[in-house]
Amino acid sequence: MVHEHIGLARASVAGRPGTFDHSSAYAQWGEVMLELIALHGSPTLAAPDGIGLHHVAHFVGDLAEAAEHLDATGCREVLRAETTAGLAFAWHDSRSTLGHLTEVYEPTDRLVGLYGQVRAAAESWDGARAIIEP
Repeated sequence: MVHEHIGLARASVAGRPGTFDHSSAYAQWGEVMLELIALHGSPTLAAPDGIGLHHVAHFVGDLAEAAEHLDATGCREVLRAETTAGLAFAWHDSRSTLGHLTEVYEPTDRLVGLYGQVRAAAESWDGARAIIEP
């Protein structure tokens, strides 16, 4: 499943109003949902050499609490954004300890539904089409 140029209502990069243009392709690998991400013009948010593991996402009970905790442990917030559909998320820089960014968001019905759609598409995939439009 591919979403190109995901619409955002707002974004802040390193605590300042900014832009974040990205596209994502989603796949399932066993119990893990994979997101292949293309950053369009956001080099400060890219993996150090432009390729590799970018982020690991976590559902959290409260986005503000999780962001505060990550900041307090030295993982500063590098992106906070909200999609036009209302999903708020944040990326924190955990590269020095984990080797990747950490993404946090709350499990909304829409987001949990996306995870379910990706899983269902993988389970029913017959190998004929590698890309399924949303």
